[in-house]
Amino acid sequence: MKITTIVDAQFGSTGKGLAAGYFAEKYEPDTIMTAWAPNAGHTSFFKTEEGYHELKHTMLANGVVSKRLKRILIGPGTVLNVDAFMIEWNNAASVLPHMADVAVYIHEAAMVLTDEHRAMEASDEHAKIGSTRKGSGAALMMKIARKGELARDADLPPLFHVVDPGWWRSLIDMSEIVQIEGAQGFSLGINRGFWPKCTSRECTPQQLMVDLDLPRHFLKDMHIIGVARTYPIRVANRYDADGNMTESSGPCYDDQREVTFEDIGVETEYTTVTRLPRRVFTFSQQQIRDFIKVVEPDEIFLNFANYCDPSALNTIIHGIEQSGGRVSYIGEGPYNEDVKEK
Repeated sequence: MKITTIVDAQFGSTGKGLAAGYFAEKYEPDTIMTAWAPNAGHTSFFKTEEGYHELKHTMLANGVVSKRLKRILIGPGTVLNVDAFMIEWNNAASVLPHMADVAVYIHEAAMVLTDEHRAMEASDEHAKIGSTRKGSGAALMMKIARKGELARDADLPPLFHVVDPGWWRSLIDMSEIVQIEGAQGFSLGINRGFWPKCTSRECTPQQLMVDLDLPRHFLKDMHIIGVARTYPIRVANRYDADGNMTESSGPCYDDQREVTFEDIGVETEYTTVTRLPRRVFTFSQQQIRDFIKVVEPDEIFLNFANYCDPSALNTIIHGIEQSGGRVSYIGEGPYNEDVKEK
């Protein structure tokens, strides 16, 4: 079994969607696995005869572009937004004919998102910690409290095949080429030192092992690709009606500083989920060093290389490799054709 695992090396929004689409076309996995919640977005572009089609997903894996894809496995750690998944599925299926033959399996222990979860996160207290307020953390809290609705009890659309742990393992065993797509960023992990300005769990392959109910050998067999960007970002700060900042989305590492998109000469970026302007920072060697020590990635996919000049880019690459990482891919734009292999 060939296993490619894609995770974010920074705060998030490094371009994992681009990496997922790129590697899905490169390796053509027959199985894709996720354990997402709807509080993170993933964008990629698929080339058709009419031009590029944007795939902007919060629930559906971007690796659906694989022409050999047979099955999508949605793990027990998932918080499933059914409506979002169906919209994304129908959008992708309209331009990817092979998806008509792809089966979607969801572990029976996955949590189903409800309006109650969203309401729990609609308070100002969640705004203060930079939450996207999509209900993901609330859903996980209710699952821990033995409340809410799991996939096995939900009335899901016919697209979803709900499977028990036995069937789940059988589906894994029949897979030949697997792509696992993580969500959010390493530094947002609940134990990474930025609490409470963080997400509700860790963002590492180790966490994915639990959230996907994978056998132990998967971790040693994984080919782990960490995705980083030249100018890391955090989600937007929060402001009141008068334009005064009420709360920050969190600090950065000691060896980096916050700048503006105007400072680096590019257009302001907006988050996929909240559509709020992103905060942008200089590259942190401490951040990438911590990621490499904890995750031990096999390769680094360095994105947004077009945001800096060749000299600055070489300095970043040198620092990554001095920390024990291997930069194998350079992303210079939103399309697969903009990715260079070193």
